[in-house]
Amino acid sequence: MVRSQVIGEADQGRRCFLSRAPPRITLAGLLFRLSWSRAMSDRVVSFWANSPIPGTFVAAMLLGGGLHRLKARRISPDSRTLRVAGLALLPLGLFLITWAMVAVREIRIDQPTQLVTRGPYAISRNPMYLGWALCSLGTSLLANSRRLLTATIAAGLYHHLVEIPREEEYLLAHFGQEYRSYRRHTRRYL
Repeated sequence: MVRSQVIGEADQGRRCFLSRAPPRITLAGLLFRLSWSRAMSDRVVSFWANSPIPGTFVAAMLLGGGLHRLKARRISPDSRTLRVAGLALLPLGLFLITWAMVAVREIRIDQPTQLVTRGPYAISRNPMYLGWALCSLGTSLLANSRRLLTATIAAGLYHHLVEIPREEEYLLAHFGQEYRSYRRHTRRYL
């Protein structure tokens, strides 16, 4: 039996989805789609361009993922619980990063002119680092990778011991008493 006969019989004589002609693409429709997608992509790019992606977390993910790929070392033989935890932490981290980006969208993060204390910055002085750490931890648990987890912990320790104190010194030098007050009332992480 020929494929078109099977489709015709299954469809009982009606025109089938697979036999339809492709939709006509008009120049106006194509230009509209391109302009809309360009406008949306410009908004998305400008929103995320202000986001400092910590290179140490990216390097940790690449290194830990590469080592895991070469020779996997599992965290646990039962990966179900780890996957549930990873599936909870990953979107939580992404949410925290996005919320922090919304809070700082009006200033340049690399050269701040004002201290941001709204949104997640009212709860944590470092919500973006916390978000990236949660994303990396969630990915490590999803992959059930001891090597990825070790690299993530090393990146987190580096930020805790080196990067964050350096940023705090910068903020203290630029915002003085305002930052001291903020630091007294807001925890470093949670």
